[in-house]
Amino acid sequence: MLKFVLTVTGLLIAYPVISQEISFTYDEAGNRIRRFAERALPVRLVSFAAITEEASVTLTWTTAGEEKFSHFELERSPDGSDWTRITQVPGRQSVERLSVPTYRYIDPDPVPGRNIYRLKMVDTDGTVAYSKLESVFLHLEVRVYPNPAKDYLLVDYPSPEEALYEVFAPDGRVVVRGRLTRKSRIDLGAISPALYVIRLVLDSGQTFTRRIIKE
Repeated sequence: MLKFVLTVTGLLIAYPVISQEISFTYDEAGNRIRRFAERALPVRLVSFAAITEEASVTLTWTTAGEEKFSHFELERSPDGSDWTRITQVPGRQSVERLSVPTYRYIDPDPVPGRNIYRLKMVDTDGTVAYSKLESVFLHLEVRVYPNPAKDYLLVDYPSPEEALYEVFAPDGRVVVRGRLTRKSRIDLGAISPALYVIRLVLDSGQTFTRRIIKE
C-alpha cells in the first residue's frame, strides 16, 4: 500500500492557530483515500487589535501559550497584497503558565489612508502561521500657519513623506515652489501682500490646498 503525507501550515487563519496534515493512501484497488489531521501550533493567539492614536497606530495582542515559540513579525500593507515587516518581537516562553502574555507596539509612521496589519507567528522549528487582518484608516490633517502670515509659513502634517509645494498668486502664477517635509518653514518675504493659494502634493499623490493671506 502506498502512502503519501502532505503537511500544510501557515495557511489557516484561526484562533487557536492550527496546522493541517493531509495524508493520501491507496488501497490495493488503487483507490485514493484522503485523511485530514489538525494540530494546534505552540502559540495560541487570543486577541489582536489596531487602534489609531493621532498620527500613529497602536497594536496590541495577547497569547494563551507559547511553548516552543520563537517570535512575532508584525507586517503592514496598504492593500493586503504587498506586505512590509515593520518590527520583530521575541516570544515570552519564560512567562508563567497562569499569566497571559500581552504585547504592545506603536507604529510611528503609518501611511496616509488605509493601513492593514497582520502578525506572522514563527515557531522554533520554522513553522509559520498568520493572524487575522486588522485595518485602520489614517486621516491626514495638514496645518498651515500663521494665517494671515507676514514673512513665513509653517507647514505641519503627520506623515514621513516629502511633499512638493507651490504658492499661487491671484493671477495663477507660481511665485514660490519647493520641497518640504513635515514641520517645515516656507519663506514668504519676497512676495507682495495678497491672497494666495498654497498647494501640497505628497509623494504618495495626495493633494491639499489652502488659502493664505500675506500681510
